[in-house]
Amino acid sequence: MRYLIYGQQGINDEVINHYLDIIKSAYGVVKKCNFVRIESVNDIADGDFVLLYTISDAFRVCLKKKIRYAIWMQGVYPEERQLRGKGKIDFALMSLIERQALSNAEKVFMVSKAMLTHYEKKYRLKLSHKTFIMPCYNCSINKDAFFVEQKYDHPSFVYAGSLANWQCFDKTLLLFKKINTIIPDAELYIYTKEKKKAEDVAKRLEIKNYHIGYVKSDDLNDAIKRCKYGFIIRDDITVNNVASPTKLSNYLSAGIIPVVSDAIVLYQEIANESDYFVVENNDESFVRSIINIEKKKIDPNSIYRDYNNLFDKYYNDNYYINAIEAFLV
Repeated sequence: MRYLIYGQQGINDEVINHYLDIIKSAYGVVKKCNFVRIESVNDIADGDFVLLYTISDAFRVCLKKKIRYAIWMQGVYPEERQLRGKGKIDFALMSLIERQALSNAEKVFMVSKAMLTHYEKKYRLKLSHKTFIMPCYNCSINKDAFFVEQKYDHPSFVYAGSLANWQCFDKTLLLFKKINTIIPDAELYIYTKEKKKAEDVAKRLEIKNYHIGYVKSDDLNDAIKRCKYGFIIRDDITVNNVASPTKLSNYLSAGIIPVVSDAIVLYQEIANESDYFVVENNDESFVRSIINIEKKKIDPNSIYRDYNNLFDKYYNDNYYINAIEAFLV
């Protein structure tokens, strides 16, 4: 049997490749196999085992070939398309395809327990017996970032990422504006490809003390390591409830205190194991929590130990490879 990876999206995406590499490593040990990446459905033959990472690819392949497959569910595709303006017919069709992809998969990889709960409830399927859960991440902890001079003495904030609607960029800026009113020396660093759009939004909302730039993903950790807080603000909707944004691992890696919405269920779980985490559901609570932190002296050694423990539990390559091996057996 041949073991293949097929996907038309994100071939050069660092997060996708990191996630797939962990799965490949575990399969390699258990099945004594090597995966080959292919770019066309025509390269797949009946009887192949294929690792897939979008439901559209699963649908495309299964229409033409009789294969065995595992699938990595990065997000809730029908709901994401709905947010982009697709209608009810599209939602129904994508849901049908998604249900079929989940039903027929030998193994399913998901990014959160909330995602598993969502799928089992939405489709009335029993999936837990064939599902492995691993959050999204693409980095290791950077100890030096915790000991940048005066890092925890100045209220500097960072927003890193796209300005897609579900990223809640406007809400993030408005929250910073409230913080800045009470903490006048607070600064906001914005890193995004959409610099012109970010500038327009910041001016429209009359934001002060901000800086806008862009760096490649490889340089992001170095760019943000001087910041104290990092924003991940989300609306309380299904797409966010089940998500596992990579951004959290980037912030924790750089010793940045996350300021995140409780709409992301996974973050509530992680926050319960940390003394340096702000998870709230409204601006007033966010501001109050940040003011309380600002009153304290933070020991870099203490926050490093805290976040290193989180990496050991949630963002640990060796742990996941071994755990997936056991899951496959």
